[in-house]
Amino acid sequence: MAHARWRRNGPLTVDLMALEPLLHRLQFRLATADLNSGFIFALPIPGMKYDERMMSLLITWSPRRLDGYTVEIRSNESKRRSNSSCQKLARLIAGELNVVMGC
Repeated sequence: MAHARWRRNGPLTVDLMALEPLLHRLQFRLATADLNSGFIFALPIPGMKYDERMMSLLITWSPRRLDGYTVEIRSNESKRRSNSSCQKLARLIAGELNVVMGC
């Protein structure tokens, strides 16, 4: 299973209204979000590019501290594969996610 993971530190504000269009541009949809518990889970839009790779996107943070967030992207690709879909998606989303999450 391939994955990409990173942490971004800094003051955090979670704006779901801004996050949903970003996810949609990346061909993902919001599956579950619990701001009180500190997580957002997204899955590919059915029939779109990332759906066949069974990818998932998880964003977590501490609702008490709001001092940063962690992103984890997973797929059913081999982790030995270089330049996997996880790595490509991580490069696409990293900069834009910082704007949406306020870090």
